[in-house]
Amino acid sequence: MKRWRRPPLQHPLAPVFARAVESLSVALSPGTERMYNIAVRSFLVYLGTGWMARMRTQSPPLATTSGLLLAK
Repeated sequence: MKRWRRPPLQHPLAPVFARAVESLSVALSPGTERMYNIAVRSFLVYLGTGWMARMRTQSPPLATTSGLLLAK
């Protein structure tokens, strides 16, 4: 049975998570490593399509400066 491979996820945090899974997978079976990669992909897709979309539509919009910097 041939498994379908998805293209690499284009997300700025993908390399960070890939290194984390790689460091954990030394002691894991290939199946467990695969499940970690699936969980990471799902989380990053959620960040890109869910949470980040909500942050973009927030009213009032997010500020580019911190309130702590303004208090000085």
